[in-house]
Amino acid sequence: MKTCAAAGCTNPVPVGVRGRPAVYCCAQCRPSRPPRHAPVVVELDHPAASPDGRPTQRVWAVRLRRGELVVEIADGLGWPSAAALARAIEHLLAPPRASGQAER
Repeated sequence: MKTCAAAGCTNPVPVGVRGRPAVYCCAQCRPSRPPRHAPVVVELDHPAASPDGRPTQRVWAVRLRRGELVVEIADGLGWPSAAALARAIEHLLAPPRASGQAER
């Protein structure tokens, strides 16, 4: 008889009739899978310091984030430029429409 593969568990593994043989005794012992890909998020934020001496409240940075990974796309932008860039990136990353019509 086979025992559960989870650390510290000594319960027997149920024997199935079909499919692959079981490795864990129950769902609680089976490790959960992390999501394959976290979504990419576009962030607008103020940088820690202004590159040209402007108040940081008037300077914007655009970043892409996926989980713990961060890429800064642009900094030192004014609000209109930063917002337009963020919208363009979100539009690029958006999943295609289900209606079957081509995007222009």
